Amino acid sequence: MFGSRRLPTIVLALLLCVIALPAEPTAAQEDGAPVSIGTYRVIESQALGETRRLLIHLPRGYDGSAISYPVVYHTYGDYMTYYADAYYTIETLGNEARTPQLILVGIDNIDRYRDLRPLQHNGEPAGIENYTRFLTDEVMPFVEKEYRTAGYRILVGPQAGAVFCLYTLQNTPELFDAFILNNPFVSAPNTALLLEQAKEFYTVRESLHKFFYVTFGGVDESAENIADIKQFAQLVGPAFDKGFELRLNDISGNDDFITPLYLKEGLRALFEKYYVPMDRHFTSLSEIKSFYDDLSAHYGYDVAPAEWVMTRSADALIEQGDRGNAVGILEHQTALYPNMVNGWWRLAGIAAEEGDTDKAIALYRKCVEINPSMSNFVGRRINALKENAR
Repeated sequence: MFGSRRLPTIVLALLLCVIALPAEPTAAQEDGAPVSIGTYRVIESQALGETRRLLIHLPRGYDGSAISYPVVYHTYGDYMTYYADAYYTIETLGNEARTPQLILVGIDNIDRYRDLRPLQHNGEPAGIENYTRFLTDEVMPFVEKEYRTAGYRILVGPQAGAVFCLYTLQNTPELFDAFILNNPFVSAPNTALLLEQAKEFYTVRESLHKFFYVTFGGVDESAENIADIKQFAQLVGPAFDKGFELRLNDISGNDDFITPLYLKEGLRALFEKYYVPMDRHFTSLSEIKSFYDDLSAHYGYDVAPAEWVMTRSADALIEQGDRGNAVGILEHQTALYPNMVNGWWRLAGIAAEEGDTDKAIALYRKCVEINPSMSNFVGRRINALKENAR
């Protein structure tokens, strides 16, 4: 998939610190300390001949887990309004287990019309091919080397980035699995090119397992722009039975000066099969594995069970008195999330209930190793266990 070009020189710029909020309370931060939502990584790009920054956010619990994560690539990563919204959306949905936890990679722009569109306003070629090489030869290999990625990529494209999304799908479809974008048909020469490509692309492919979510109807769009979307929806019809999924989000009546991306709605639609309602509890580890195996087959990557879903299911089983199945789930949970307290804490509680004081104490101490702020509370519990064992 990737070219044979040498990886670029990576300059690590510690300009921002990653926030990795644990599920448990932590000690108060130092007065006056800055709040950060990502870490800058800097690439000296050979493909572009420029210095480019990536703004990367790792999901809550990344350091506490042993799993790999899908990646969201955001084409407007230097626009803090877009990036902050993406950060909030991904954190919220991931923490509620409505979507998997996701790595966010924001890519800064220097000349978005040169890089993200195949044609300039006058119809002359722009620089999209160089930008594509930048992604395939430099950005993606770097991200996938430095971080635990799951091999599932989502491309996010507001404004000019929307053109890049559709062009990438129709010219290098192997690069991304899902796309969330604004209306890509707002630049006349690029619209003509994209629609002409679409007339053949969706008819000749044997399979096209892609998710494509498009928001349209913003205040800045003309009737012609919206007509182009409807024409596109007709052109992709032959791919619907080949795995292609098109979701159109009509926001006619929205009066925002800059059309929102609706990333939250797009991600929820993409991962609607992933979400486990709050009132659903799995009754065994085998049931959990079966559910996530089906998701893995659907999405095409190894989908790890959500830590929050396993915790809820174990709690329900403990309440019902089914400690055996609860332990099976919790032991799998601690294997996937070895540096998160939830699983260890419940295993300690079960050991205490069963009278295995030594095991309970060892497990409680494991919780303190992970989260030292719990030491006083856990110390009192350990002392109580020792007293009861006398």
